[in-house]
Amino acid sequence: MKTQARHAQFNMIKLVWRPKPHTPRLFVGSLQRAEESYVFTYDGVDIQDAKELGFSGYPGLPLEAGPFNGQAMMAFAARNPSKSRSDYAALLEAWKCPSDADAFTVIGLTGGRLPTDMFEFVPVIEPEVGTEFVSNLAGIRAYEESEVFRSLSPGSPLTLECEPTNHIDPLAVKVLSGGKHVGYIKKGHSAAVWAALQTGLHVECLLDRASVNGVVREVLVRIRFLI
Repeated sequence: MKTQARHAQFNMIKLVWRPKPHTPRLFVGSLQRAEESYVFTYDGVDIQDAKELGFSGYPGLPLEAGPFNGQAMMAFAARNPSKSRSDYAALLEAWKCPSDADAFTVIGLTGGRLPTDMFEFVPVIEPEVGTEFVSNLAGIRAYEESEVFRSLSPGSPLTLECEPTNHIDPLAVKVLSGGKHVGYIKKGHSAAVWAALQTGLHVECLLDRASVNGVVREVLVRIRFLI
């Protein structure tokens, strides 16, 4: 019997910052759902490294202050697409996010990325059977083999392999196509995929879409946990 797909459920989202494009993701804070409210704290495992690289906090949320409550959620939710957009439902569907999802769920599943800064939001997902989400691959520009995404069709299967020796992410998961290394599950999402693989769940990873403009700019995959 086919497992019913459902969007990822989570109660915590990690705030990620990068000093510049194509550098490792650094975890600098956590947004926690607390009953009908939210709490944000600068508590990421990479906060000290981030400070040394110039991190000064999220705009309007002083680095040395907090914890913050609704103020932070309002600031973060402003990154979500407007519900008045004619393509709102289609945009959310592209990220496996229900059109009636609350702001917390939307920013977690879509990532809340903007072209004007280096912030991103990554939910803490539990590897439960049926859970499905979309993730952008990391490290694609480091591998010549990632050029394969120019010719792969959406829905093409990709292979996953844990890489415990990775010095950037101890829970790193390699992505392969035809046996060739083409990138990684991004830090944060990799924790859920690693856990699933270690507990014997099957993790289906399919190419969802790729952005190609001279170079392979971005690759998104659809991940689903199966028995």
